Amino acid sequence: MCARWCWQLEFDSRCELANVGVTEDTFSPGDEVIVTGDYTRDGSERIYVRELDRPEDGLLYACPTFRPSLKVVR
Repeated sequence: MCARWCWQLEFDSRCELANVGVTEDTFSPGDEVIVTGDYTRDGSERIYVRELDRPEDGLLYACPTFRPSLKVVR
């Protein structure tokens, strides 16, 4: 059950995510995040992630030009 909204988030390939430091432990169910991205054309609740901010710890994932980055901003 979702507290607010349940969206399916689409990221880049696993290799690209691994290259910037995303691991299977980077995100957990229930993490509260703020996402900016591109909606799917079919109107479903899916979004291609351009930026993801996790305010709890300052984690910022960004992929403005198909070159992802991951950093902690405090």
